[in-house]
Amino acid sequence: MPDTGAGGPAVRHRPGCPSHHPMNVLRYLTSNDAPAIRHVYSGAASTFLGRSAMTTQEAGDYVMRVREWATADPVEQYVLGVDIAGDLVGVVKLGHRPNGHGRVSYALREDCWGQGHATRAVRELVAFAFATRRP
Repeated sequence: MPDTGAGGPAVRHRPGCPSHHPMNVLRYLTSNDAPAIRHVYSGAASTFLGRSAMTTQEAGDYVMRVREWATADPVEQYVLGVDIAGDLVGVVKLGHRPNGHGRVSYALREDCWGQGHATRAVRELVAFAFATRRP
């Protein structure tokens, strides 16, 4: 890959993924996120996840369940949206496991793969986990 002159490799952005914004923002899902969630869980992402593409109804149900999980006490699984410049491009998940262990997973829209968004989102998720961990 060619050098950018800033000490790192050039990044090729795929059409559709917001590439002008270098930071991810993790946020709770809102009721308006179902169409974006459906897009995340479709195409090649659904193949890698071993499931069929999410339907409109499934996406709406999923967002509703995730919002309920976020208000549980205690929260057993966090599902946070990966937002880039106001565009929800994926989710990261943190689940509590026995003996103080956790489980991390993520899914991104296919057009956002290979740009470091998942890496940054998981780093933010780990910081979030330590800031919100249970005693």
